Amino acid sequence: MGVVIRQSFKSLIVQYLGIVVGYFNIVWLFPKCLPLEEIGLIRFVTEMGIFLAFFAQIGVPNAVNRFYPYFRNKEKNDNGFQFWITVTPLIGIFLFSGIFILIKPLFVDYYQNNSPLVIDYFWYFIPFTFIYVYLNITEQYCTSQMRIVVPKLIRDVYLRAITSALLILSYYKYLSFDQLMLALCIAYFSGLVINILYIYKFFGINLSYDGTLLRDKKFRKEIRSGFLELEFAFSGEEALNLLRSQKPPEVIYIFSDINMPGMTGLELLTMVKNEFPEIHVSMVSAYGNDEYYSLAMSSGAKEFFTKPIDFDSLRAELMEFTGDRK
Repeated sequence: MGVVIRQSFKSLIVQYLGIVVGYFNIVWLFPKCLPLEEIGLIRFVTEMGIFLAFFAQIGVPNAVNRFYPYFRNKEKNDNGFQFWITVTPLIGIFLFSGIFILIKPLFVDYYQNNSPLVIDYFWYFIPFTFIYVYLNITEQYCTSQMRIVVPKLIRDVYLRAITSALLILSYYKYLSFDQLMLALCIAYFSGLVINILYIYKFFGINLSYDGTLLRDKKFRKEIRSGFLELEFAFSGEEALNLLRSQKPPEVIYIFSDINMPGMTGLELLTMVKNEFPEIHVSMVSAYGNDEYYSLAMSSGAKEFFTKPIDFDSLRAELMEFTGDRK
C-alpha cells in the first residue's frame, strides 16, 4: 500500500506540473509562435492520432490490466506477455492504416477547399497513430507493475516541454513549419523510446514467443473431448469418501492442492497412499518452497506443481498413465 500511495502522490504532482506546461503552451506559446491555421493542423494531426489509436490498439491497453495477472510468471518471462502486447496491436495498426489510405480520396475531397494544409501533412496521421498506440500500451504495462510516475512524466511534462522548446525554435526561425512537424513526430517517438527503455531497465524486455497458454486451451479442449473422465471433490474428506464408496470411480490419478479447507493436501496424500497405493497423486501449490516440495515427495507424491500450472507437464504426466501419446 505504501508503494501505491507514493506512486499516486508523485503522479498527482506530475499531473499538475503537466497542466502548467500545457497551459503555457496553449495560452501563450502557440498563439505567439504560429498562425492559426498551423496551430489547427498540429492539434488536428495529434488528436486524430489519438482517435485512430483508440481503434488501432484493439483493446490491448485494457487487456494489459485485465489479463496480466493471468500471464504473470517471472520464471517464464510472463508466458510471452510482452510478445502478445507488442505484436497484437500491429494487426490493428496495419488494418486501420490500410483503411485510412483507402479513404484518402474522400479525405482529399473534403479538405482540399476548406483546409488544404491538412492534405499536405496527411501521412503524419499514421506515425502519430503508431506512437500513441504504443505509448498507451507501455503506460498500462508500467501501471500493471505499479510504476505509473515515469510514463505520466513523459506524456504530461516531457512531451509538452519539448513542444515548448520546438515552438520557440520555430518562432526564432530556426525551424520551418515542415521541420517543426517532423521534429514533433520525432519528439513523440522519443517519448515512446524512453518508456521502452524504462521498462527494459526495471522489468526487462523479452519478446520471445510463448504459446503455453494457447496450448493450455488445447489441453482443456482435449479433456472436454472425453479422453479422460474427471471427478471433482471440493475437500480432502470428500475425495476420500468418493474413493471409499461402494462403487468408486476407476481412479488412476489425483491432482490436489496443498492448501484446502479442513484436511490439507499433504494429509490427503498420506491417507491415499496408505489406503490406495496404486493411485498416483500429484500436488500443486502457489508457493514453490523447498519445505512443501520435500514433504510432498517424501510422502509419496508423483510430482509437485506450482501455480500457474505448466499444463504441458501435466498433460505429459496424464499421458504416461493412460498410455496415450497424442
